[in-house]
Amino acid sequence: MLLRQQAIEEAKPTVFFGVPTLYAAMLAQKEVPHDLSSLRLCVSAGEPLPGELFTRWKSRFGTEILDGIGSTEVLHIYVSPRRGHAKPDSTGVPVDGYEVKIIDEDGSEVPRGQTGDLIVRGPSTATMYFNRREQTRSKMRGEWFFSGDKFRRTEDGEYHYVGRSDDMFKAGAEWVSPTDVEAVLVSHQAVLEAAVTPLREGGLMRPQAHVVLTEGREGTPQLAEELRQHVRSRCAGYMVPKEIHFVRELPKTATGKIQRYLLREGS
Repeated sequence: MLLRQQAIEEAKPTVFFGVPTLYAAMLAQKEVPHDLSSLRLCVSAGEPLPGELFTRWKSRFGTEILDGIGSTEVLHIYVSPRRGHAKPDSTGVPVDGYEVKIIDEDGSEVPRGQTGDLIVRGPSTATMYFNRREQTRSKMRGEWFFSGDKFRRTEDGEYHYVGRSDDMFKAGAEWVSPTDVEAVLVSHQAVLEAAVTPLREGGLMRPQAHVVLTEGREGTPQLAEELRQHVRSRCAGYMVPKEIHFVRELPKTATGKIQRYLLREGS
């Protein structure tokens, strides 16, 4: 810790790269033991950044967080907010040199405001996966790469992340976006992180939440009900978690992405 603090004080970095978990953890501290006044820009990746975290970070430290989307197959970020124009819950606009579309199941572009699958093309897009023929056929569609991410484009031309195609599920005949429910959960002062997965009951699916609490908070039945009411006050009834599991940590990849499939398998 002392070496890290010394490095920050001596180098005075101007750009900070982190994942939402790290931003949430820093905001949970009453006093951050570093002088962050040198920062002019922050970047988030790995997982969608809840708008609540964006707003709280900017209010506390005065710095925007640019939360874009990219992939290994395209080499880097291809949709991102621009400095000075970042907004909560917005992924921004395409990076120069890249073209994106939001399409339906038939491959036709959807109207603005509707949700569909995001595809992208650009000079750095991969042409195939090594030794994975079926995945190449599924994802590499001519010049376009099928990202597997659900997006919608608003009237102002900005792109808004809805969720991973394989993470979304139907509850009561309505699509549930885990990231929407998670964003509401982390807006509660007791919650550090959250991951939402489907809970199967008698052939039906309902949301369930896996919650990491902030330091000093205890997972009790009373808090679980408080969190459910918190979601109910901001979301439709079918999005309210049937069960809330308090956990010490969430399974993640090396890049900070929550591995929801591990939570689903453990259900």
